[in-house]
Amino acid sequence: AVAEQLPPLLLCRDLHTIRASKQIYRKGKCAAFFSRLSNDRVRDILADAGWHRFRGKADQLAAEVLNRGADYTALKAVFNAMGYQHNREVFAAMFERFMEYDPETRQRFPAALLWGESGLLPAPNAPELIPELRKFVDVCWRQWGRLQRSARSPLPWRRHGQRPYHTPERRIAALIRLLEKLPLPVTGLLEFCDDSIAPATAAEAMLQQLTCSDPCWDRHTGFYAPPSRKAVVLGRQQALEITVNVILPIIYVYGRINLEAKDFSPAVIKIWEQLPPTQDNRIIKTATAAWFPDRDRREIMNSAATRQGIIHLYREYCHRCQSDCNSCLFYNSL
Repeated sequence: AVAEQLPPLLLCRDLHTIRASKQIYRKGKCAAFFSRLSNDRVRDILADAGWHRFRGKADQLAAEVLNRGADYTALKAVFNAMGYQHNREVFAAMFERFMEYDPETRQRFPAALLWGESGLLPAPNAPELIPELRKFVDVCWRQWGRLQRSARSPLPWRRHGQRPYHTPERRIAALIRLLEKLPLPVTGLLEFCDDSIAPATAAEAMLQQLTCSDPCWDRHTGFYAPPSRKAVVLGRQQALEITVNVILPIIYVYGRINLEAKDFSPAVIKIWEQLPPTQDNRIIKTATAAWFPDRDRREIMNSAATRQGIIHLYREYCHRCQSDCNSCLFYNSL
């Protein structure tokens, strides 16, 4: 009876997301400030902000490196990166399960362990299973049957809102290929920072090293879906994101913490500055529409560094003040 007397309520789970989505084409007060600057000056400001974001990531990784070591931290960060937005926590849980096995088993049977612990591996005789994947599933089960420690509860994979080629199955396949190609332990990554290699060459070598193809999963998005258009399981843009958010910060931290190692920060900075632009996302689209409404944004956002700077400034200022320019610390400091 009491519930019937209450007025109707509208529950907003994420008010900021709703506000930001309505302000994609809203011109911010920073636009006037940026309009007075040359493209070079704007790029410098954004790159500086991007470096602040980079160091923030490095600081977070440094605490883990000091506690668990560089190799453990790097591997954990790779797992988290493969989860993207929807399944980051699930990949973190799968990492914990993966690390329960001894190093030799992890090195010899990464595919069986990850497919088995994922809970996504179907029965070999499942009637809905794509015929050309039955042999793959059978091999995984034979290995997993010998390795499995105990039955576990299934991982809570999320599929809503994901792109067709970002299914959990393809992300796991990509992770397996990445573990095969990634030059871990961390000391193997240091070769990219050799002084004899030009920064642009090192940046390109990193992207090529991290781009992964799988003869089976390049054509599949799941165990029950028919073959689709061929696309590598870990493309150049995904490799770029991992380079920006994991590989370079780990190298930077390793050189700063390990007293016996060389300080690789100068080389890391030069490589980071040479990385091409990352993909657009909601934050970049919202921020650039507000700050640069009448400019060619491709001229401004011509690198990963400048795009990281946009994300940093937006989150530190626009997000904190809910896009209220009058209360923005950045705008009021101009």
